[in-house]
Amino acid sequence: MRKRLLGILAVLTVLALLVTACGKDKTEQQPTQPTQTQPAPAKEGVFYGAWPYDVPPKSHWNVYGAGGLVMGGSPFNELMMNPLMMYYWATDKWEPLLATEYKVDAATNNVTVTLRKGVKFSDGTDFKAQDIINTSYILKAQNNALWQYVDKIDAKDDHTVVFHMSQPSTVGLRYILKMQPQPASVYGQWAAKLKPLIDAGKAAASDEVKAVMKELDAFRPADFVVSGVYKIDTASITEAQMTMKKVATAWNANTVKFDKIVIHQGETAQVTPLVLDKKVDFATHAFPVATAKQFQDLGIRVVRYPTYSGPSLFFNNDIYPLNVPEVRQAIAYAINRTENGIVALGPSGVGAKYMAGFSDNLVTLWMNDADVKKLNQYAYDPKKAEEALTKKGFKKGADGIWVDDKGKKMEFELSVPSDYADWSASADNVAQQLNKFGIKITVRGVPSSQHPTDVNAGKFQIAYRLYGSSIPHPSFGFRADLITYNGGGDIANKEKPGQNYPLKQKWSGGEIDFKGLITKSGQGLDLAPQKQLTGQLALAFNELMPIVPLYERYTNSPALDKVHVIGWPKDDDPILKNGGADNFVTLMILTGKLEAAK
Repeated sequence: MRKRLLGILAVLTVLALLVTACGKDKTEQQPTQPTQTQPAPAKEGVFYGAWPYDVPPKSHWNVYGAGGLVMGGSPFNELMMNPLMMYYWATDKWEPLLATEYKVDAATNNVTVTLRKGVKFSDGTDFKAQDIINTSYILKAQNNALWQYVDKIDAKDDHTVVFHMSQPSTVGLRYILKMQPQPASVYGQWAAKLKPLIDAGKAAASDEVKAVMKELDAFRPADFVVSGVYKIDTASITEAQMTMKKVATAWNANTVKFDKIVIHQGETAQVTPLVLDKKVDFATHAFPVATAKQFQDLGIRVVRYPTYSGPSLFFNNDIYPLNVPEVRQAIAYAINRTENGIVALGPSGVGAKYMAGFSDNLVTLWMNDADVKKLNQYAYDPKKAEEALTKKGFKKGADGIWVDDKGKKMEFELSVPSDYADWSASADNVAQQLNKFGIKITVRGVPSSQHPTDVNAGKFQIAYRLYGSSIPHPSFGFRADLITYNGGGDIANKEKPGQNYPLKQKWSGGEIDFKGLITKSGQGLDLAPQKQLTGQLALAFNELMPIVPLYERYTNSPALDKVHVIGWPKDDDPILKNGGADNFVTLMILTGKLEAAK
């Protein structure tokens, strides 16, 4: 009986436990029921871009050191390192960023810039006037062109900086407002070393300043400290992609509409399949004609806007007869530039027309009608090319190759960045055209990361580099043509002789000092004298042909709509007049006009 009772009690106990357990389960599950009716978390807004970069440690976080991972020239650089302002080309207005306003006092030649209050760098330090001063000293040690227009910079208080221009200059004003200040917390130590040297009159070329800059170049910060609203997540960097995360403490964090910017790594060949797979929202790569058509066939919009620049043939003036103007003129006549642009980029490759040294889009705006009419457009004409060479005593050999007046065949190597698809196609076409004319050309591809180094070092015969500039003043175009790869304007620069083209030349208009006139052409706030000087530069350039422009590049940039991004501008929107130096995508992200698709 006892065993039976115990058995009954045991069964009852188990049943009780089961009931309790069931009751407990039911009670615990009840709080989870309401979550089924709660709204889902907001979708993360991500913008997908593309740009080639090197993975650390090959790249690093020193913005002043060679190889820094700052994506210079991309639409993403200024999202991380804000300039003081950005410019709307079509409306001649400035978008306030790190600065809220500027005033030019013509009586004193002072430009007073008011800095935005409450701005913090990503390391939590405050953005102040001292950061402008520090950055300016480092720029002076780098021989930055800012100091060709500005001779003194003072901090009036923590949020007011006064730039004194040696004389008023629209170009100088742009250098001021486009400055990207760097944090004192990272670079203040280098500015502190440079300041006493520069204040004592030491030039950038002095041994003392060069020694400090050598130390700075070798400096490897532990992190990339930014002033902007996005910052590279160092842990995200791979060979394939990296992520720029929104900086929650940034001054405009509530304005931008994307939580992340994902950058796919690669040049045109690597990025193309990603665009076709609709994994990239925008890319500025030079996509071939057939590829752009593929994009459109898939419903991907292709945006075409001028870059105000394009590829040009640069010549090593240490090599005879490439240093003879008539030879370069003959080459200009012997190349069908319209064909060359189409081969490279279809409707986005427009053959250079005026051969003035800067964008055809700007020629009639910056030159008077009489000077424009004097420009030799070097229309494709092999007979005129022959005449130019024959007048110099050159002859065509029995094998069809031209021989110079010293009896040497005209055979040259043409160096081109091998991973630039449009330039490579253009170079092959140039070789075909010149070979047919009788100047033998062999194309040699060099990785784009190495190519400018080779050109600067003078390790080339003829090379592809950019003419013109995506900055809205012809003086910048002439700088690209004659200074950037010409020892920085000093052909005695044995470390970087580049073109080795003397900047003081004789032409039919007399003598010209290209370097001095380029600087002078950007001085003053009155555009009339600037246009007159621009005309002189253009006419001398046009006659001497120090480089031979080929075509002006218009973008064929894919803009993927309504997948990740909405708000793209229409084709007639004035913002598409902006060059790459004030990229419309950068501006539209920073002002919140480009938004994440819901």
